[in-house]
Amino acid sequence: METMVPAGWYADPQVMGTLRYWDGARWTEHTAPMPPPATLPVQGQPMPGQVTPGQFAPGRYGPGQLPTQAPATEPGPNDAMHWIVPVGRSWQSIAAGYLAFASLLFGMFGPLGIVVGGGTLWISIWALRLAKRGGHGSGRAIFGIVGGSIGLIGGLGTTALLALS
Repeated sequence: METMVPAGWYADPQVMGTLRYWDGARWTEHTAPMPPPATLPVQGQPMPGQVTPGQFAPGRYGPGQLPTQAPATEPGPNDAMHWIVPVGRSWQSIAAGYLAFASLLFGMFGPLGIVVGGGTLWISIWALRLAKRGGHGSGRAIFGIVGGSIGLIGGLGTTALLALS
């Protein structure tokens, strides 16, 4: 016998820090940011998206598989680790931030600046699209777009100067 999961807002199994609406049969396209930890639930009531022991969570466990403990809380802006290391972000936004530095450095090396700058722009746009759907990392993605643009323009300018001389 399959357990029916009631419709409601649950932690998105794909994007950390986001709630997704479960219509009772499938995930919908509707998302919302996870409420900040400062909002406390009524005594004895779990937070939206929180899985309590013995509760079925759509998308995280198969039918007949029940969790044995509640998941750890996700790192957020109130957590020190959120600011020290890139936790809670997509790998694309992390890569965009580091590639932006590389693009700024290699922008003066002509064709290498074009390749690194163009690649940085591509992954940064991808990261920004993921961040807009939910989650974190839009700041790193925007930094990647700016850094990639500067590196690409520098690479094009250096290549043009070398071709003219």
